[in-house]
Amino acid sequence: MKIVNYSALIGIVSLFASHAFADEAADRAMIESMLNDRTRLAPDQFTRSAIAASEFVRLTEVERTFAPSEGPFSETTEPRLRVRSIRFLTPEMALVDASINQFSSTGVRSVPVILLMKKLRNWRVEAIRIGGTSLPRLFNAR
Repeated sequence: MKIVNYSALIGIVSLFASHAFADEAADRAMIESMLNDRTRLAPDQFTRSAIAASEFVRLTEVERTFAPSEGPFSETTEPRLRVRSIRFLTPEMALVDASINQFSSTGVRSVPVILLMKKLRNWRVEAIRIGGTSLPRLFNAR
């Protein structure tokens, strides 16, 4: 009859579990640093299939709808992407709830954005879904 050392087994399981959470935390930090406070996303931050599906073009079209911040006394900021939450679907796929925000002296304009991220060597945008201004305010609630 074999005696199982449960404390060693629990230690090994917790070691692997903490390693898995550490990778998720590192991935979360990498995605946030890639996306937060960006005024533009570069084409190299998209997967090949996303570029083929014109996901990059879709994002630039939305950015064009924001009022320009140029002018001598402009009180409008450049539109910036802001991550609200990240949910990992698999270790290589993440769903990012974000918004494009533009601040001015009269208020904030916010458009909800959902990004599907894929981990290749680095995290890349696989798909984008952009909500219009007619979406409910619950997307803008914190």
